Amino acid sequence: MLNFYYKNYKICFILFILIFSFGFWSKPISSVNKSPDSNDYISLARDFNDPISRFRPIFFPIILRICMIFGDENWPYFLLLFQLFSHSLVTLICFYLFNIYRLSQLISVILTLIIGFNPNIIYYSTYVLADFTLSILTTLVWFISIVLIKNKKLEKNIFPKKTLFIGLLCGILSITKPTAIFLFLPILFSFVVLKQKKIMSSFIIISLLNFLFLFTWEAYKGSKDSNLNFESMDHLSYSINMTSLRAGLIDYGVGTPFYNEIIKKNQIDEARAFNIKMSYTMDTQPRFMGFKQSFDKKYTYDKYFSKRILENAPYSFFLASISNWHSFFTKRCFGPGPTSFLGMPSIIRVLYFKFYSYLYRPFLLILLSFSFIFILKQKNYELFFISFLILLYVSLIIAILTPHGGEFPRYRVWVEYIMWFCALLPIGIISDRILIKFKRV
Repeated sequence: MLNFYYKNYKICFILFILIFSFGFWSKPISSVNKSPDSNDYISLARDFNDPISRFRPIFFPIILRICMIFGDENWPYFLLLFQLFSHSLVTLICFYLFNIYRLSQLISVILTLIIGFNPNIIYYSTYVLADFTLSILTTLVWFISIVLIKNKKLEKNIFPKKTLFIGLLCGILSITKPTAIFLFLPILFSFVVLKQKKIMSSFIIISLLNFLFLFTWEAYKGSKDSNLNFESMDHLSYSINMTSLRAGLIDYGVGTPFYNEIIKKNQIDEARAFNIKMSYTMDTQPRFMGFKQSFDKKYTYDKYFSKRILENAPYSFFLASISNWHSFFTKRCFGPGPTSFLGMPSIIRVLYFKFYSYLYRPFLLILLSFSFIFILKQKNYELFFISFLILLYVSLIIAILTPHGGEFPRYRVWVEYIMWFCALLPIGIISDRILIKFKRV
């Protein structure tokens, strides 16, 4: 890999500068964007013993703490540069992989720029949120796993180090966002399917490393305050409650604090009227957002209500959860706001956003479906199994645990690099074949 970058250092340098500059252009003011979740991460970064540690993992706050140490009051500027730098490096990984799968330099550059200029990725690379860090780490695990299997020459010399690195990255993922705790399973299952015996022998090591970081973090919190320990329902209750509410399952939670509060506010008939309607985009019911926001968090996070749902209506809840699944791929992207790209002509801005909006809907799901069939027929089994299983895991767990699909553009950034590499690869191969035919004419 180093030889590839050495031989192509001019192209890689130009790609890096273009992508980094474009990302910085999207955020000309040297400050990062923030959401309500950002305040939690910032509080934890300033004090690892903050009570919010009960709900927020530690790795992203560690990154924030490092930025605060080096940047002091200007830490947001350091974070912005770090995240844009990481984004630019990861796109170079995609460039390397496009070449590994025998795309021409020209097509590889074009497809890499499409990924690098993706407005959804750029948008979240300028946010104080763990989602972008999760995306970078997951893409690294995906990349290393593919290279290990595809380049069999690595097995004799640095194979154990690479598998150890996969385990370490999976462990860090588990303390970046709770939803990534079992991401190592798609990787290991891919190794088993592909009959990678030497990697299979590392099953125990990867598994132990995956949970080592999580258990260490929990032990640290417990040593400071037993009330900070993680409880399984802490992260799940809100998602279960909101999905159940959207699906009209309110009466299965009778007698719980949340149910009683709804009765007290005389809103039970409104709650019973909610019903999930299937559609291509799975847009959230207009009245739902206002309804849930009218309640205090202590009710929407009611663990007794969520337990009652799981006990009395598990199948109905599951069906309601996965009804959103396909819209994980059909929701359109977010993009930098009106203050971004100062000086960009309005017609270019419109074309830029329209281009990616249509790429996401309707083409992303279509491209991915075609791509996996194409990749399988090309016998690129390592790319097929690792990518497909990661996307399956992420899309399912997000669909099940996310209260409504309106949040998918944010959570989808977790696998944006992987999705778009797979979706664009067949286009690149077909484009190369067309170019070759034109040259022959």
